[in-house]
Parts: sequence; structure tokens; C-alpha cells
Amino acid sequence: MFLIILSGATALALIIILTVIIKSRIRRRDEAIMKAQDKMREEALDRMILNENAGVDVLRAQAERAFAVNYSQGGPRRSNEKRLMLQVEEISEFSVRKYMLDPANLITIGCVKENTIELPAGEADARQCEMGLQDGMVYLVNLGSGDRVWVTRKGKRKNADSRKLEIKDGDIIQIGRVTLKISFILAGEG
Repeated sequence: MFLIILSGATALALIIILTVIIKSRIRRRDEAIMKAQDKMREEALDRMILNENAGVDVLRAQAERAFAVNYSQGGPRRSNEKRLMLQVEEISEFSVRKYMLDPANLITIGCVKENTIELPAGEADARQCEMGLQDGMVYLVNLGSGDRVWVTRKGKRKNADSRKLEIKDGDIIQIGRVTLKISFILAGEG
């Protein structure tokens, strides 16, 4: 009887030890995966995707220096003139990308390559929305399916429809499972 209890206790101890070993390996694996994902996010943040129409040459802002921008459209500009640019941070399930865009040029968003911001397939229509600048206001128009585009401002969420919706600094645009964080930046020519 004593041997049966002893072998049962030994078996229970082995099960506990194996469980602890397996859990620690799973924890280390999960930590390694999280570190790899963090590194991928950092690398993605370091890559800037340019809006070719804006002709942006230098995009990295440093605290003491403004963005250097060359404008290929419009008339001559004074050397100290500032221009509104949109910094758009696209966050999807597996990637983070940043764009520096000139809202004076039409910005299109959708799941085909011809768009300014190309979203993953299935998250949006071919040309889901467009953004631009009109009368000093940055606007968003939903061109695709009605309930795929939401704008969150100061914690309030609003469905974007086919009417022009004013976009403000700090707004968050949700298209399917993709999040676009909008920041306004005044850029001067370098």
C-alpha cells in the first residue's frame, strides 16, 4: 500500500515538473515571438513610404529641423512658406507603415496598387475612400461600401459616408481591420 502511494506521489511530482518545464518553454517562445514582432514594428516604423506626387525629399523630422519638401505643382513659393502635410500611420494586423502626404494632391485609399495608400486585400474596396484639401479643410469621402469606414475623434466614433467629412489632427480612421492615425504637420521648403 505504501509503495502505491509513493509511486502515485512520484507520478504526480513528475507531471507537475513536466508542466512547469512545458509552460516555461511556451513562455520563452512567446517572449521570443513578441520581441521579433516588436523588432518588425520598429523596422516598419523606420521605413517611410513617400507620396510620389508630393515630391517629398527628406521625411525624417528632427526636433530642430522641419521637413524638407520640394513641390512639383503650383506656382512659385516663398522660401519660408509652410505647407500642411499629413502624416498617416497605417497599422494593420502584421505591419505598421508611415506616409507623409500632401493633401493638396488627391489621396486615394483602397486595396489596389494604384492607390496612394494600398490596404491589404479584403479590408477595403478597390478604391474605398479619398482624402484631399478643399477650402483649407482636409476632407475624407467614403466611395465604397457604406459601413467599412469609421472616424474616431476624441473618443467619439462616426461612420464616414459619401459626404465630405472634415478630418482633424489626431483623428483615427478605421477601414476594416486597418487603422490610420492622422497627424497634421506644417512643413517648410528646405
